[in-house]
Amino acid sequence: MSGIELDIIVFPHFRRVIGCLGWRIDSNLQTLESECHYFIKFQMRDLVLIYRYAKYSKKQILSQTIAYQIAGDLVPKIYYTDENSIIEEFVHGLELNVDCDDLVLEKVAYIIDRLHQLKMNGFGRLETPTNATMESWDDYNFSIIENLSSIEASNLFSAMDFKRFKTYMMSPPLPSDLTTKVCHGDICLRNILYSSRTKDAQLIDWEQVSANYREFDFVLLASFQDPKSKEIYDKIKTFYPHDLNEELIIYFKLRRVVSSYKTFKEDISLLNAMNSRLLEYRKYFV
Repeated sequence: MSGIELDIIVFPHFRRVIGCLGWRIDSNLQTLESECHYFIKFQMRDLVLIYRYAKYSKKQILSQTIAYQIAGDLVPKIYYTDENSIIEEFVHGLELNVDCDDLVLEKVAYIIDRLHQLKMNGFGRLETPTNATMESWDDYNFSIIENLSSIEASNLFSAMDFKRFKTYMMSPPLPSDLTTKVCHGDICLRNILYSSRTKDAQLIDWEQVSANYREFDFVLLASFQDPKSKEIYDKIKTFYPHDLNEELIIYFKLRRVVSSYKTFKEDISLLNAMNSRLLEYRKYFV
């Protein structure tokens, strides 16, 4: 962790916020860091809280705030927010893993279902509690056109195969339900915490909250390679009370690769890995 950024930016801001709130907090602070945030874990009376300061984008904080406004108790409780930082409850628990009980997986499916009962306008990241960044599926597709051009220029596919690939990307399989839902956008093992005692579960890290078809939220869970982890996905899908179009989930998995293509095209090793992934999906559009 950069001591300079902590001392000059993060800690002074944290102290100002705590002072403005008039809070008396425990002096034992724990600092953490992720790719996108600085964290300060602290205690106020019986509450254990997390302060996070966004490193790069104010949208990270805005998304978490929007998620709390629309999804309520499905999201960790927020006590304070400004354009750069947020203070929320610290969620105790274990990351979801292959050893957890089926009851935990059933509760995870229940949480996802409750979230998907919230309908939303448009597609993509949420700009407000009522609207996403893109009004229609055509707008959503337009966001990957440039990346498709980069893939075409790579000569990874023959001209005929690329034509089929582009047609597939622009006209995906139909969803199980044509209405768009509020989606967490990043449902993976590290973002699902559970209690081994109560079997309660909680989704955390809502920075990718978005509007899309319900299949969109199953992409990361469906990406497991080892058999034990695949069982987690299969069981959650079984407990989830709605049909899902598995072909659309596969489409969204491929779309994640396409969406990242231009970003990583200067890194040869990452580019080769993405090309391998694209070739693995060739059987779905050829």
